[in-house]
Amino acid sequence: MTDCVAGRLVVIMIATYNQIAAAGDFSTSVNVALPVNSITSAGTTHGVAMFWTTVTANGNCTVTWVGTSGNHHPSVAIAEYSGADTSSPVEDSSSNTGNSTSQSTGNIDASDNSMLAGVVGTHWTYAFTKDADYTQIYNQTNGNYMLHNSVDRSVSAGTYNIPWTSGTEEPWFAVGAAIKKATVGSVKIR
Repeated sequence: MTDCVAGRLVVIMIATYNQIAAAGDFSTSVNVALPVNSITSAGTTHGVAMFWTTVTANGNCTVTWVGTSGNHHPSVAIAEYSGADTSSPVEDSSSNTGNSTSQSTGNIDASDNSMLAGVVGTHWTYAFTKDADYTQIYNQTNGNYMLHNSVDRSVSAGTYNIPWTSGTEEPWFAVGAAIKKATVGSVKIR
């Protein structure tokens, strides 16, 4: 990412094939990536994961995933947020997996002016459609890689379940989190 601002929060969402991403798999120019939540598809090691870190200096930020040897087809989305708590930003998180045309993260509790972030993935052949209430961060539709869709949305206090749909019933996996605001204001994507 270019023009990163020191002190902001970065959320990393990744879908991988035959290896679930772990915090130690990342090399960043910002800080160590800390885990939020992850899930694998039943009986496999295909999955999605979410991590957070903070920007340490203004300028370009890089995040590199260094998986084990093999062909993991990683698909990565990175989002930078202002107004977020950068010492302990995860208010709540949830993960879910299934085999259907309706996908969701499971329930996530959020406070007023927090940001919901979510990622859904599959290693099969269909694409995801985000819910109209969410902003798309990234949409990987190339079948040579893990397919995934990342979204976010600013919310008021409540319990949320980030939804997607697809045209085909096949296995999927999803992770979502509420990113809490700093002491004043609200969380905003840059």
